[in-house]
Amino acid sequence: MDKKIIIPSGGNFKHNLVRAKKGFEIGRLEAKYMISGLGRNKERPWIYEPHDLVIHDYLLLQGVSPTNIGIDYDSTNSRENLINCLSGERGTFHIVSYPMHLERFELILDGLQRKGK
Repeated sequence: MDKKIIIPSGGNFKHNLVRAKKGFEIGRLEAKYMISGLGRNKERPWIYEPHDLVIHDYLLLQGVSPTNIGIDYDSTNSRENLINCLSGERGTFHIVSYPMHLERFELILDGLQRKGK
């Protein structure tokens, strides 16, 4: 499984649905997906806002195996999204979000690479 797709959650239902659809267009059934940013309820990780689960539910409805969908429960910001999703990972990955968010991810990645993380 070569394709890795990171889909950070946030915003609202519509934004997350757009990200889910774009992620699936890129990865289809063969990708490994990581949904990141569900860390707002660390004490009760089974409780989410409905818009947080739309990415997960959309991927399942498209036929993606639950074993190919990971969830990062700990991230609460863009830097943590990257660190938690890429920890121990090698190879190419895709981040699916809106343009300004992607620019922020590029800056964070550049900083992490300079620090050797």
